[in-house]
Amino acid sequence: MHPILLTIASVLLSLVVAEALVQKFSPAPEVFDFSTSTRGSSFERSDNPMLGYVMKPNVRNEQADCHDTFPYTNAYGFRDVEWSAEKIIGTKRVLLLGDSVVAGHGVCDLNDTIARKLDARLDGVEVLNFGIGGYCTRGEVELLKERGIALNPDAVVLVFVNNDYINSNGKILKSFTSPPPVLIRWLFLNSDLARLALLRLDLYGLRSSLDAPSLEQNRAAIGDNNIETGMSLLSELSKQHNFKVLVALWPFFQDSGIREPTRSPLEDASSPLLIEELATRYGFSSIRLAPSFRADFAIRRTTHKSKSSIASPRWMYTIKDGTHPSPLGAELAANFLEAPVQRLIR
Repeated sequence: MHPILLTIASVLLSLVVAEALVQKFSPAPEVFDFSTSTRGSSFERSDNPMLGYVMKPNVRNEQADCHDTFPYTNAYGFRDVEWSAEKIIGTKRVLLLGDSVVAGHGVCDLNDTIARKLDARLDGVEVLNFGIGGYCTRGEVELLKERGIALNPDAVVLVFVNNDYINSNGKILKSFTSPPPVLIRWLFLNSDLARLALLRLDLYGLRSSLDAPSLEQNRAAIGDNNIETGMSLLSELSKQHNFKVLVALWPFFQDSGIREPTRSPLEDASSPLLIEELATRYGFSSIRLAPSFRADFAIRRTTHKSKSSIASPRWMYTIKDGTHPSPLGAELAANFLEAPVQRLIR
């Protein structure tokens, strides 16, 4: 091989290895690529530092990208149909609490969200979508406290996702004070290695332009143990306002399989996870959704004529990113949650 080509190949291989190491040991902060300052954004700042931001009420946007912007939000500022403050006599109200998995990032039709599909399955039950992208567990429970309790839920389903381990709400990528080149922005969003270097060196002013004061206020408000403090507050609220709680563990979908939301690849998913231990401590029901998805995938592989041509779990159940449910993923999640929710509200 020509020396120059050999050098290029060696550099590329080194970068690939470095990227893998950075991703594995996670020294680079995560960012959520949506903004309160994007033109037409469906998000706005919140005066509550525990939340940091919320969704705008009464959004109507025919050109929505279904990530920064959504076609529709209701009068309460959620991706859902309109609600009445008062429950219809004789009905139960279930509040679905979570982040972008619940909000339905990546799908534009409200009917393709978990909440709407679950609502369609439950007679005499109203399911409310309380999902906001980028929220951690403590932020989600704060949202319940600030806006959900007034709606008098009979039950709350907390959908727990891998990134809930992050102790802040929305490391939101704000509009840059001095927009970087397109390639630099792409690398910042998609490469942990590049993001780590760009932030450490503050190249293009990326570190200083991420609105550090509001992010630091949010981190300080949430603290260092967002899951434990969030679950403790959820327990207090459930006792004060007489609602039941179900914790649903949302899987991470890979090409090679479907795994539990563990804190790290080294955590043993055969033992109770932190979120399950806390659910048990506070007397909450909990359910892992991964086994049901695995069973569904096994059936599809068995019945499919050519096993080699069937899509992977990531492509089948998510919008190809391994996390956010596709319409099929949302439909199956609603199916798997139907019986546990019915038991919860009897």
